[in-house]
Amino acid sequence: MKNSRLFEVIKTFSKKEIRDFRKWLNSPFHNNRNDIIVLFEYLIKNKENALDDYLKKEIIFKTLFPEENFKDAKLRQVMFFLFKVLEEYIEYQMFESDSVSKKIYLAKYYQSKKLEKSLERAFDIIQKEQDTSLIKDEYYFHNDFFFQNAKSTFLLKSNRKRAEINLQELSDALDKSFIVSKLRLFWTMIAHQNMIKINYNYTFIENIIKLIEEKQLLDTPTIAVYYYGYKILINENSLESFEQFKNYISNSHHIFPIAERKDIYVTAINYCIQQLNKGKTEFIKEAFELYKEALLNDALIEDNNLDHILYINIVSLGLKLKEFSWIEHFIKEYSQYLSETKRESYYNFSLSRLHYSKGNFNKAMELLSRYEHKDMLINLTAKTMLLKIYYEISEMRALESLLESMRAYLQRKKVIGYHKEVYKNLIRYTKKLLKVNPYSRAQKEKLKAEIEAAKPLTEKAWLLKQLAEL
Repeated sequence: MKNSRLFEVIKTFSKKEIRDFRKWLNSPFHNNRNDIIVLFEYLIKNKENALDDYLKKEIIFKTLFPEENFKDAKLRQVMFFLFKVLEEYIEYQMFESDSVSKKIYLAKYYQSKKLEKSLERAFDIIQKEQDTSLIKDEYYFHNDFFFQNAKSTFLLKSNRKRAEINLQELSDALDKSFIVSKLRLFWTMIAHQNMIKINYNYTFIENIIKLIEEKQLLDTPTIAVYYYGYKILINENSLESFEQFKNYISNSHHIFPIAERKDIYVTAINYCIQQLNKGKTEFIKEAFELYKEALLNDALIEDNNLDHILYINIVSLGLKLKEFSWIEHFIKEYSQYLSETKRESYYNFSLSRLHYSKGNFNKAMELLSRYEHKDMLINLTAKTMLLKIYYEISEMRALESLLESMRAYLQRKKVIGYHKEVYKNLIRYTKKLLKVNPYSRAQKEKLKAEIEAAKPLTEKAWLLKQLAEL
């Protein structure tokens, strides 16, 4: 039972969903079997602290049928019927959440019954909902097409003047629905292609881009966001498209649901990171400002959760810009949105980075010593911070011990190739820094040339700074 699809769904139910489904389940219109009600209540009771014994089929069967011997087929039948009612409830809830789709089906019903007054009133209500909708995402344009299609079907069959028939509106709605869906799909395909190195066939893309430009569809903000987003995804040197994309996001973020708003902002931020990787340091501020704007516009917190990678990235960028006051507020205020299992460690880690950046080395070391993070790269970042602190406060014995422990850690752990080389180079050149004769200009110049040529080496600037100060 523990690994069944039924229990997998039930254990995700919120308190409200439990209450609502209970009402649904107890309605004779949806269910007339008492055994599936008993099974649901049993599973709900044990969903939080579900011990294996409580979810053994034999024990559940005894709860449902105390006078009978265990029959696996009978229990599976009860599970089947409960799952069937459960899925019907979920389907209804999902349908209920789309107000316009509901009314389009209502209009179709009135049309099939030839109830013209009710049908025309339904059309008026749908039009009003579409006109006042704040969200104008892919589904908004789908609904607009289905609405115009239902309306044209009615008008063509009625005795209306030809000029009153909405065929142009229907054609325009179909164009926009197709274009929005295709552009959104292209985004996903490009991201997936970059991740797994697969080649996709981007059918119609040139025609779609040409159509958008010729018909001036950039007046539709949803299409404009996808259009300029597509431009920067295929051409990372297109600064003009990035500026346009950024402007449209700022002015039109509210027309997208939160989950999609997040994808849009992350696309813009990833463009900044690509530019940073090319050495364009001005994009540190660009990325940071986009993160701040995304937070302000509720684009990063979904289901009361903030991704820990985004949390770390925001802290990193803010510290590079020395936005200490803002970052301290962010670390404390937004840690509540991290998952419980990660909250304390990421909070302490971020706070230690803040104290290090401000020169509060003792406080930074105290926070770093509190945990051994499960994430290898976070662990290595923390060790790097300690390495720099030990060097800067001249704790050379502690530094040498740390360098050896880092070397052993890299050897022991399966660190990804690129990152492994980064930290191996850091250890190598820190050791050379310790050995160089501070009075020998030749040795210092030689080491400087080696550090400058070393790749990959993310702490190059810090090493060069320490070398220059010898």
